[in-house]
Amino acid sequence: MKNIKVRNAILSDIPQLVCLRKMYLLEKCEAKEVENDSMLYLQIQRYFNAHIDKDIDIVVSEVDADIIGVFCVCYLYLLPGMNPDSERSAYLIFDYIKPEFRISEVREKIFEYSMMNAKEKNATVYEVEVIKSELSRYEKAGFIKSPFPLVSLYISDKSNYTQMKTSEVNISFRKADISDISDLLELRVKFLAEVLAEEEISIKRALYDRLKVYIEEFLNKRFDVFLAENRTEIVGAVFVLYYEKVPDMQINNGKVGVPVNFFIQPSYKKTDLAKCLLSFAVECTLEKEVRLFEMAVPKESVGFYMELGFVQMELVALQAYIKHDA
Repeated sequence: MKNIKVRNAILSDIPQLVCLRKMYLLEKCEAKEVENDSMLYLQIQRYFNAHIDKDIDIVVSEVDADIIGVFCVCYLYLLPGMNPDSERSAYLIFDYIKPEFRISEVREKIFEYSMMNAKEKNATVYEVEVIKSELSRYEKAGFIKSPFPLVSLYISDKSNYTQMKTSEVNISFRKADISDISDLLELRVKFLAEVLAEEEISIKRALYDRLKVYIEEFLNKRFDVFLAENRTEIVGAVFVLYYEKVPDMQINNGKVGVPVNFFIQPSYKKTDLAKCLLSFAVECTLEKEVRLFEMAVPKESVGFYMELGFVQMELVALQAYIKHDA
């Protein structure tokens, strides 16, 4: 196909981008109400206007000034772990190509340009979520399938998430602040030691400084931490990272929370503390107008989250590491 041009989107592209999002939603949802939801399209327009040429990459493909495809990529600064090369993520949150242009050449050109942008922004991993029928195409491009299934929870009614009460009468819940930084560092180390079955001291040496900088810069901005305490002892913690998707019918503001580092002290694992702490986190994030929780969890934990109302997603998470020159 001739005359295909790929570039970063600009403000004057917004009407066409909104139209592509509408086409995507009509194709995905097959619902007439999508077409008539004027408020949703105002939110989509607001989203593109707020993020274009700023913190989100919006790459378009066009033929003779007609935009035929789009990739939207947001950048997540993930909670530091043992591998620093997987902490800056380029996350593909929306891609759509008009049906008549769905040939490999169009998608490959947009994808290559998007990967180039991600490399320039020092992303270390490129992440996508795809349906199973698309797995082979991405695996041929070097993506690796995550071993962790994805679960999600749409949050619509506060009363659904505040009914559980801990049986431990001395337990209280609160949001962490910067004065808790020493405890937050220790809780992250304990979580990783438990998950990785490694000595806490070796983990502390490997990531303590990076983690401290991350918490000082982003706590109560890009992420919150919710704590459970028995008097003055912290017995549980969950970190929740935030980002925005392109709005749709179920989350018309696009705000998403990602619970990570869910740690419960061993002596409390057989209580209902984990459920109560996550319920508290949901209640608090409602105040930020978060309407969706998404997370990757170990296979053996899927049942626990389903008890809380999460559903296992049909999408599969894939990752490709981005090579940087030494």
